[in-house]
Amino acid sequence: MSIDVGALVEELKQTGEDDRITGGNQTYYEPTDRLLAPPSQVQPDLFDNEQTAGGEATTQDERETTQADEQSSKLEEETQKLEEETQKPKDATQKLDALVSGGPLPDALRQMILEVRGQRTSRERLEDVIHALCAWRALSSSEVAALLDKNPSHISSSYLAPMTKDGRLERTRPDAPRSPNQTYRTASDK
Repeated sequence: MSIDVGALVEELKQTGEDDRITGGNQTYYEPTDRLLAPPSQVQPDLFDNEQTAGGEATTQDERETTQADEQSSKLEEETQKLEEETQKPKDATQKLDALVSGGPLPDALRQMILEVRGQRTSRERLEDVIHALCAWRALSSSEVAALLDKNPSHISSSYLAPMTKDGRLERTRPDAPRSPNQTYRTASDK
């Protein structure tokens, strides 16, 4: 059985019921008092509630309050973390001083380190800083690397070994070059 849509539309027009035809897939509804009322006067709908784990229903306002409480607790946690971080050494100079056991770094040496620390820099500049460090006191390859924020094996193989071979640095334990207690000093510190 086929339906003649055109004939149906004509019949609806003749009876005055053609205002129900919306055309296509559109949905039409008439505004109700609830839709026209300001939000403060609207009663909560049964469908606005959700069941919680305890079985009681929560309204949209309760959910928003819970979300606000969660955000507030997250902010408190972040604030606490920031306060803990501020209790740690406050600037790079304190961090540098904490890396060495021989007392605080001289200001000029600290400034040299801060200029190259963690930065890409020329080989000559880095060698000058390493030479100045080892002139201040004998340091291990790991101490030099930590101060410069570089990889210890890279510092050892690319800087300390060549500088030792050139005679600018010397090992404090020349008879045990691979000793874990090996430190380096400038060659003039004999």
